Amino acid sequence: MGVYLAVDLGGTNFRVCSIKLNGDTTFSLTQSKVAIPRELMNAKTSQELFSFLAQQIGSFLKTHHNDHFEEYHQRRAAGESVTNEHFFQLGFTFSFPVEQIGINKGYLIRWTKGFDIADTIGKDVCGLLQAEIDALHLPVRVAALVNDTVGTLMARSYTSPGKTGTLLGAIFGTGTNGAYVEKLDKVTKLKKMENNAAFDGSTGKMVVNTEWGSFDNQMTVLPNTPYDDALDKESNNPGIQMFEKRVSGMFLGELLRRAILAMMRDGKTELFKDESSGTNDMRSTCTVADDSPLYKQWGIDTSFLSIAHGDQSAGYRTTRQALSKDLGVDAPLLV
Repeated sequence: MGVYLAVDLGGTNFRVCSIKLNGDTTFSLTQSKVAIPRELMNAKTSQELFSFLAQQIGSFLKTHHNDHFEEYHQRRAAGESVTNEHFFQLGFTFSFPVEQIGINKGYLIRWTKGFDIADTIGKDVCGLLQAEIDALHLPVRVAALVNDTVGTLMARSYTSPGKTGTLLGAIFGTGTNGAYVEKLDKVTKLKKMENNAAFDGSTGKMVVNTEWGSFDNQMTVLPNTPYDDALDKESNNPGIQMFEKRVSGMFLGELLRRAILAMMRDGKTELFKDESSGTNDMRSTCTVADDSPLYKQWGIDTSFLSIAHGDQSAGYRTTRQALSKDLGVDAPLLV
C-alpha cells in the first residue's frame, strides 16, 4: 500500500507516473508522457539525457504532488531533518539490456531502439538518474530498476493474484521482450557473480528478463530478406537485436518502405505505375511526390501497416487517404 513513483524509458517516449496501491488488487494512476527529442537519443553525454528525464520528474511533482514537493523544500530551507518518509520511492523501468547486480543498480550493456549514447555504456543507469534528481533537489529515491517486461509481469501479479500466479510478462511495441518466473537455483548467473549480487532469496524464485529481442543474433533459424540485411547494416547496432528488428514497431515501417521502394524500382512490377488512366481503378494515373517519405529512411511509420491491415472501407478509401496524406502517393491502383 502507499503512493509510489514510476518512470518508463522504453523507446521514443518517457512516462512519469504516480501510483496509489490500495492493497486489494486495485490502484489509482496519474501519468504524463513526453516524446524524447531525437537529439537526446544520440547525445554526446549521459548527462544530457538523464538531466532531461529528471526535469520531467520535477515537472510532474510540481503539477501533481506540489504540496509534498513544497513541504520537502520548506523543511530543507529551515534546516529540519529529512527522512526516508519525505522521499518518494521510484521504480525505474529501463527497457534496454543491462547487467543488473542489485535491486537498484545495473550497468548498461548496449543501447537499442534507436538510442546511441556511447558515454552511457558500462555505467549504472540508476546512479546516473539519481545524480540528476539530486542536482534538482527532488524528494525522490531510485528504489528499483526493472525492465518493462518485469514491470508488466509484476503489475499483473498485483491485479490478478491467484493459485497459478503470473508466469510471463511480454512487450510488443517499439521493441519486443519477455520476462518469466524461474527457480532461483536454475539462475546460474548468480553463482558466477558470487558476492557481488544483492537479491532476496526467501521465495526461491526470481523474475528473469530474457532479452529475447536478441534471439538468434547468429541468424541460424530466423528468416532473412535483403530488406532485413540493409536495415540492419544501417542501424545503430548492426548484428544485434535481430529478432526485434524483424517484428517490432520500431522497424516494421522501415522494412515496408524498403520493400515498396524496391518494387517501385523493379521494372517487372507495376506498383504505383500506370500507363494510362484506363488501367487505374480511380480513372486517373498514380503519382508519387518527389519529396515523398518513401524516399527517406524511417519515412513510413509502423502505424501505416495497422491502417492498411484493418481497412474495411469501400475501395480501401482509408488506405488511399493515408497514402496521399502521409506518403505523397496519389491515385494508387489498389485492386
